Amino acid sequence: MLAMISHIRRFEWADHEHARATGAKQPFAVDHPELVGATSAWKSFVEYPLPSLDEIDVLFKSDDECVGVEVKSAISDAYPADYERGLYQTIKYRALLTAMTHDKRYAMPSNIRVVLVLESQLPLEYKTTAEVLGVEVIENVRVHPNQAITQASTGS
Repeated sequence: MLAMISHIRRFEWADHEHARATGAKQPFAVDHPELVGATSAWKSFVEYPLPSLDEIDVLFKSDDECVGVEVKSAISDAYPADYERGLYQTIKYRALLTAMTHDKRYAMPSNIRVVLVLESQLPLEYKTTAEVLGVEVIENVRVHPNQAITQASTGS
């Protein structure tokens, strides 16, 4: 039980640190919609609230398509399970956004994608999981001081 509490506390700390780091990257993600196949003409939202009371880091929305973005900073490298969490968050968000297409109150377009954007690389132990679950992962996205982006590779 003590080990479990210790693990939970480490995860809570990691989540807090990740939130601080990710918070800085969310506006960057909004400013670079091309990274996930959106354009600057699309509406963009940071911490978009979902009916489940979850919030997706960034959401891009056009008349025809919606792209959700879950962002994981390099801080997750110290907590590899956070990458697994990110994979399952994208699946949950995709399901929620898809369900919202059937509720006219949300005016959600029917074409839904959710992408996991990583500052680092997805650990090898999760690559097969991402592929099997159909999670689109964009790796090695770096923010430079001049707000330029580099992207070394794209995963499935």
